[in-house]
Amino acid sequence: MSHSQFAAFTIVAHNYLPRARVLGESFRRVHPDAAFFIVVIDHPLKVRLRQEAEPELVPIVDIDFGAEGFQHMAVAYNVTEFATAIKPFALRHFLADFECVLYIDPDVEIYAPLDPIVEATVEHGISLTPHCLQPIARDGAEPSEIGIMAAGIFNLGYIGVARQGSAFVEWWAERLRRDSIVDPANHLFTDQRWIDISVPIFRPYIEASPAYNVAYWNLDQRPIERRDGAYFVGDEPLRFFHFSGYEPDKPHWISRHQPSTPRVRLSDHPVLAQLFDEYGARVLAVAGTEDSNLEYGWAQAFPGLELTAPIRRAFRDDLLLADAGQGEMPPSPFNPGGTEPFLQWLSSSPPHAGTAIPRYLTDIWTTRPDVRIRMPGAASGDLRRIRTWAVGLGGADEQNIALLGWRPEAEQRFDLVHTIADITRHGV
Repeated sequence: MSHSQFAAFTIVAHNYLPRARVLGESFRRVHPDAAFFIVVIDHPLKVRLRQEAEPELVPIVDIDFGAEGFQHMAVAYNVTEFATAIKPFALRHFLADFECVLYIDPDVEIYAPLDPIVEATVEHGISLTPHCLQPIARDGAEPSEIGIMAAGIFNLGYIGVARQGSAFVEWWAERLRRDSIVDPANHLFTDQRWIDISVPIFRPYIEASPAYNVAYWNLDQRPIERRDGAYFVGDEPLRFFHFSGYEPDKPHWISRHQPSTPRVRLSDHPVLAQLFDEYGARVLAVAGTEDSNLEYGWAQAFPGLELTAPIRRAFRDDLLLADAGQGEMPPSPFNPGGTEPFLQWLSSSPPHAGTAIPRYLTDIWTTRPDVRIRMPGAASGDLRRIRTWAVGLGGADEQNIALLGWRPEAEQRFDLVHTIADITRHGV
C-alpha cells in the first residue's frame, strides 16, 4: 500500500520523549513518506504550545474519550497503566485519517522497512507479535513460560490495526477504560492480557518472523548478527528491536525488568552490545535537548497531594461501583472545579465500610499488609488508635495524611477543603 495511507504513533509521558524522538527518526528513515505521531499523555498545555513547530506531537486533549473524558482514567491509573490504556482511543483517532495504523512503544528502534507486516495488517485487520515463537527452556533461568503467561502471550509494544479492525478497537477501548491495571493475581496486566482473549474473537494476523519485536525476553532464541553494516536475525533483516527496560546510563544491563538469572548477557555478545551502545548514545544525545525531567503531570491531585496506589485503587473501585449502578461517580480533581469534591470524597468513609475512618486511611489499611499487621483493629473502627499507625507510615502515604489531617465523622469537613477552594478562586 502507499506509505501515505498508513501511519505509526507512540504514547509517552514527558520523561520518555527522548526515546520517542529516536523511534520517530528511525521510522522516518525507513518510511520517509509515512506519518509518525507522538501522543503525549501529560502537560497538555505545554504540548499544545509546541505543536506549531512540532506537528507530530498530539496532546491527550485531542483524543476522543467520549463524554466521560480521560480525567477519571488519569486518577485511577498510574503512568504505565494510563499510557497503555490510551492505545485503542488513539488508534481510533488516527484511523479516521489513515487506512492502517501501527502503534509502537517508544523504546523501540526501527532498522528495516515494515511493509510486510503493514500489508498483513491491511489484509487481516489486526496484526500482533508474540513474546516468543519457540518453547522456552525449563532451565531455571528467566523469563519463564509462566512469567510470559502472566504478562500476556503477545507483546503490546507493537500492534497494527486497519480500518476493518475497528470493531476490535471499540471492544478493547471499553475494557481498558477501567481494566488496564497491573494485577496479576486477578489475571490483569495493563492492556496485554486482554489481547489473549481477543485472538479467537477477532482472528488477527500473528507475525511468525523472528525479525519483529526482538527483546530481552526472546534474545536467546533470536541471535543478532551484523553483516555489511546492517543487523540480521538469522537470514532476515532485523525489522525492529524493543529496548524494554534498557537504561542508557546503565549500559551493561540489558533491562531493568530482566531477572538475576538471564539467559543472555551483553558481555557475551559483542554485536548485541554494539546495538545497545548505538541506541543508548542516540537516546542520550536527544535527551540533552528535551524537557524530559518534568514530573508526571497526573502524579498529584494538586500540589502536595500524591495520588498513591491506595488512592488510585479506591478511585477505580468506586468507578466500578458507579458503572454497576451501586454508587455515584467519584469526582476527578482534574475536571474543572473538581478539587473540593475530590477532597470531600477522599475524606469520607467508603460506602458499606462499617467504619468512620476516612477513605484515604481505609484504603491504606486495605492495600498495605504491614499496616494490617500493625493495626488489625483499624478496619472495625478503632478510632482511638488511628493516629498511632497513621503517623510513621513513611513516604507519600504519611505526607498525604499530614496534609489532609483527620477528624471524626462529625467533623470530617476539614479546613483544607476551604483553603484549596480559596486558592482556586483567587488563581494563586
